Amino acid sequence: MKGSETGFTLIELMLVVAIAGILSTLAYSSYESSVREGYYKSAQGELISLAMALEDARQRKNVYYKINGETAAFTDQAPNSGFFPEDNAKNYKLRLVEVGATHFVIRANPIAGTTVAETGFYELHSSGQKGWDRNKNGNIDVDERCWKEKCN
Repeated sequence: MKGSETGFTLIELMLVVAIAGILSTLAYSSYESSVREGYYKSAQGELISLAMALEDARQRKNVYYKINGETAAFTDQAPNSGFFPEDNAKNYKLRLVEVGATHFVIRANPIAGTTVAETGFYELHSSGQKGWDRNKNGNIDVDERCWKEKCN
């Protein structure tokens, strides 16, 4: 009579490793998606913060482009200008695309080489209209005039 042997066979161990690999792949892709979503929301929030600063300047000076007497500081790019937290400044750059006495258009452009580089830019108008260039053609099309996956 043979004594009973305990332990795992090689097949059982390989099966456990394969299942663990599949589960970790699913968990990691879900994690990456959550991180990207956080960057999107942060960029949207920073656009709103910059719009509020522009509106505040307009209330005080009756024009959008006179923030602290500086026009040039906001007409090109405003990375790390106090509107973006340091971690998000690595993913998006705020840009004042168009500005006049009565209107403005601001954008959050994704930086090449980052996890959000392929997402397209976010845009906010002084009228409150939002846009997200989901198809990355450089324009906000009619079906892209919101910050959601599908606009109503």
